[in-house]
Amino acid sequence: SSPVYRVMRGWLRNGVMPTNDLLTLVGWALASIAISLFLGLFFVRTGIKKLETSGV
Repeated sequence: SSPVYRVMRGWLRNGVMPTNDLLTLVGWALASIAISLFLGLFFVRTGIKKLETSGV
């Protein structure tokens, strides 16, 4: 089954999220934020360089 389903089922069943699942979710969230920031900055910098070299 889906990992998210497993985590939510365990959380709702026990009332407390297990430490292992909590660390996994925090790691996933931090990795997602880091990847989003990296891609955003990469495309902005690439766009700025293209505009500077195009002479517009």
